[in-house]
Amino acid sequence: MTATELPTRPKRPRVNLSRARWVLPLGATILLWFVASGIAGYLSLNLLLDNVTLASFVGLVAVGQMMVVATGDGAFDLSIPYVMTLAAFVSAAVCGGSDGNLPVAILAGLGAGLGAGLLNGVLVTGPGLPPIVATLATGYIAYTAILLMGGGAQLAVAPSLTNFAQQSWHGLTLAVPAAVVIWIVVAVVRGRTRYGVYLHSMGQNRAAAALAAVPVKGMVISTFLFSGLLAAIAGVLLSGYVGGAFPDMADPYLIASVAAIVVGGTSVRGGESAVAATIFGATTMGLLTAVLELSGAGAGVQDIAEGGVIIMVVIAVTGRYGAR
Repeated sequence: MTATELPTRPKRPRVNLSRARWVLPLGATILLWFVASGIAGYLSLNLLLDNVTLASFVGLVAVGQMMVVATGDGAFDLSIPYVMTLAAFVSAAVCGGSDGNLPVAILAGLGAGLGAGLLNGVLVTGPGLPPIVATLATGYIAYTAILLMGGGAQLAVAPSLTNFAQQSWHGLTLAVPAAVVIWIVVAVVRGRTRYGVYLHSMGQNRAAAALAAVPVKGMVISTFLFSGLLAAIAGVLLSGYVGGAFPDMADPYLIASVAAIVVGGTSVRGGESAVAATIFGATTMGLLTAVLELSGAGAGVQDIAEGGVIIMVVIAVTGRYGAR
């Protein structure tokens, strides 16, 4: 090395930056809990636990959305709320409001989610439709199927499913530990397997990943399958929690899933993801909604607030990378 040459510092892979991303959304969750409790006039553990239950549904679909976004190329899954509702309707239609064939009904609902995810993946990797266009088309197909099955009416779900989803301890339902198991599995797959390495290498540079023998098309399809399956699980559990399946039951979950991953630090450019941070992102947004509701804000104000948070975080993250 000559005197004019300076040693270069190797760049740290961006995926490693996700290790401590859960700290900020966790801090925001705690802060908003105190704010909400202050508005309510007392420190309420039930308020936090109720939010954790609601965030478990958001967290499931957000983790699926996270996997799709991590592949890069501007990928988002816009079919999530429709797939959730489709899975709930299929499960409710098969069980017919009774417990007689509940296992088959649940499997049918999950199968509907996998089918929608497969269609998304095939549309993106086959004819090469942009992910936003492909998933929106799949969503409309799913919504049409919902209307054909239910005629716009609510379908009853199995009593055992309702008992499971609504059974709670101070507002914390059994849906939470079920979601935690799924999150752990996804975290291990994402962070400890070759699949996770392929996932993030695609998001950082898809062309280079293909040259490195990463099965790009197969990976894209698999992430949409992940998203479809998790949306179906969330939809079936949600139908039990609310006591039925109805056409617009999952409408808030698209913006909620995007907000959770953005607040959790997943880059919309791809190549990065963080399961724990995404989950805390879901609780943060849920408590933000709780604060606004306790303050008397209407649904429109809540939507504006969520959109504003997404915009501010994306601008902040984009500026950070632009400065590098």
